[in-house]
Amino acid sequence: MITLFLTTFLCVSIWGDSTTDQERCQREADYMAANRIFEHTHKTIGRYEGIGWGRTDYPTTCEPQKWKGYQLTGDATAVTDDGITVRVRSWR
Repeated sequence: MITLFLTTFLCVSIWGDSTTDQERCQREADYMAANRIFEHTHKTIGRYEGIGWGRTDYPTTCEPQKWKGYQLTGDATAVTDDGITVRVRSWR
């Protein structure tokens, strides 16, 4: 019960009033960069979510298998204070 509450609270506080996967990806990337979190932070955006980080403009992320037929619905980046780019992508 407590875990469900914390997970729900974290999703609402990070995503705010975001309604699209793109907006959610951007909010999550911003949150991860601001807090130097280099792992999944909570509930998956869409049906599949990939994250990546590195000292490049577009770090690679995990991707769903092609046979699943998912379409990319969000792709966002944010940069930490020391120049590490965080990338969050989602598919449905």
